[in-house]
Amino acid sequence: MLMGGAGHEVSGNAIDGNRIGVLVDAIFGDSDRVLAPLVHDPAWTQQVAALLAAGVPAVDHRILDNTLTGNANAGVRMHYHVRGVTVAGNTVTGTGIGRVPDAAEAAFWAETLGQAPATPFETTGSGILLYCFPEENRVTGNDVHDNRAIGILIDIAHRNRVADNRVTGNAHGIVLSSAIGNEVTGNTVSGHAGHGLSVDGWLWMGLGRSDGNRIWLNDLAGNGTDAFDGAGRLLSAEEIAAQIPLMPWPEEMRMVYDNPAIALQMAQMMVAQQQVGATAWDDGTHGNRHGLFDEPAEGFVDRDGDGIGEVPRPIPGGSAVDRFPLSAAGLSAALGR
Repeated sequence: MLMGGAGHEVSGNAIDGNRIGVLVDAIFGDSDRVLAPLVHDPAWTQQVAALLAAGVPAVDHRILDNTLTGNANAGVRMHYHVRGVTVAGNTVTGTGIGRVPDAAEAAFWAETLGQAPATPFETTGSGILLYCFPEENRVTGNDVHDNRAIGILIDIAHRNRVADNRVTGNAHGIVLSSAIGNEVTGNTVSGHAGHGLSVDGWLWMGLGRSDGNRIWLNDLAGNGTDAFDGAGRLLSAEEIAAQIPLMPWPEEMRMVYDNPAIALQMAQMMVAQQQVGATAWDDGTHGNRHGLFDEPAEGFVDRDGDGIGEVPRPIPGGSAVDRFPLSAAGLSAALGR
């Protein structure tokens, strides 16, 4: 664990079978306390403000070239106001599989569900997780595969860069939720039964919509749903409630989240806080490769043969559009491969 401080490096290690592989935090050493902030509890808000004022920031650390296998909750996890951290060249696999989360956590969250519109176990079993205000960090060149839940999760995290990662075979690939001003580019995202790259999809918690993100030059072929963006429309309580049981919860939690009454209660709290946001799915010249929209038979139109589509690709989930979708050859050319 890197608790505060600046400029430390964790590199070249095999980190296996722990609760969390590498944890970087500015104020909370006990990660249980940050799974789901009680956003409607004034006492909790005051406590966090005091801790932030007294805490030592965690800045400019480097997590490089490690192999993280079979950890329980996350391979790499960054929390409150961690800034300038580089996570690069790591292999993260088997999270939530080699070691399962413990039942005591399930009991705790079953008791606290009524206090906050949060879904704590959306993150459990994710490869790389930025959660609750990590800002201006870099997640680059990692191989994140075959984790139980999400490959890379950017959740209530702002102005981070996620680039040139290989994200394969997780339940979902790269997910942004309540995230602002992040860049996601050059990633290969494939082999997910759920979403390849998702913005405010099934995971959105009602803590503010994603806005101002930019997503371009990603290879999104070979997923159940290659791309999804729900930030631009308001969801009904019924829509949200229907998605809650489909999240990759640990088995210990299914007895709670498979309960329609609890799912609807959570959804109603989320609906009350809804906003809309917008994410750019291109950089003004290049978009992304979409597996079901990169051939003429699928609607891809490229009259001049430059590999850049002349018909925009609507992104499922709302009003977002990739204005410059790419063919496989167009993506390779744009990346210089």
